Amino acid sequence: MRNLFKQVFNVERDEDFGSFAPATAKQLEEFSLGGDGPNHNYPQWDMSGAPTSPWNEAIVDILTDRLITELEKIKPPPFPKKTQMYWEVVIREKFCRIKREWAQAQPHITDTGQIEHADEIEERRIKYTDRRLKRTRVQERRVRVRLGSLPNEGRLITPEEI
Repeated sequence: MRNLFKQVFNVERDEDFGSFAPATAKQLEEFSLGGDGPNHNYPQWDMSGAPTSPWNEAIVDILTDRLITELEKIKPPPFPKKTQMYWEVVIREKFCRIKREWAQAQPHITDTGQIEHADEIEERRIKYTDRRLKRTRVQERRVRVRLGSLPNEGRLITPEEI
């Protein structure tokens, strides 16, 4: 999956979609009237639409076809064969993460009514990432404590043991 998005969108991580150019309103309108769909070589997501919007579904179809074609070329297969529906769900989930990162990278209005500068956007994104990573660490610790996989095997340490 990572290689597919790297090839198609020329990005390394989800955060790199912050500067991604989404589909224009004109492209979306023409498509809804039966015009051309997304470009197969460089599809542009509809960041204002849902993952299941007709435009985004067309991109999911393009990416799914490309992914399945690439996976069929690999011999022996790296893992058991998955259905097309499975890959469509995985790509939609990836789109949701990309959309969240893209939205975080867009300028917001400050408390003073001004549009954020690039350094303010970057600072906000760093804070957002820090909060997200902290939540992940807390969640992982809760799981490890519940499963007893901490150095003290999930039991409470008595004052005598300190």
